[in-house]
Amino acid sequence: MTSLGLRNGTRCFSRNVSGAHRLSQACKMSRRCCVRATALHIDRRSGLESAWRRQEEAEARQERFTTDIAEGNLITVPDAAGLDTVIERAGSQLVVVFLFSRQCGVCKDAAQRFEQLRNEAHRAKARVVFVQHDVETDYGDKSDLSRLYNVRAVPCFLFFDGGAVVSTVSAGSPY
Repeated sequence: MTSLGLRNGTRCFSRNVSGAHRLSQACKMSRRCCVRATALHIDRRSGLESAWRRQEEAEARQERFTTDIAEGNLITVPDAAGLDTVIERAGSQLVVVFLFSRQCGVCKDAAQRFEQLRNEAHRAKARVVFVQHDVETDYGDKSDLSRLYNVRAVPCFLFFDGGAVVSTVSAGSPY
């Protein structure tokens, strides 16, 4: 009984004289290695694809932030990385960040006044960038931005000049 060892994808087959395929003894022991190698290749590919997608999304977000700054629009940032991008793109302009919570009634009133200030500044062609951020995540936790700047109560306003926090104005009621 002679056997010829063949390797097909992730499995090793042997063919005996009668022509029947069977897994070789060596392959039975290394079968897991073959399957793992294929799975590693698939995981690496999907990992690279997701990293590429995240990079494209980040570039599109940076482009959108640049456009919004130039047009004087109100910018909503999802996280600290987004705020860093806006501050970097703003250059020497003053950046005013409005931190709010969706459940806060005072925040809703402050948001309306914040929008009015943005409109007035845009009409006056002031060199100010207006940014807003919700301090609560979808799961009810504090956002990374609120933890980074130690926000204890909302509404809270952060003023950035040249990339550094110049002033912080916050309400007295904790959220």
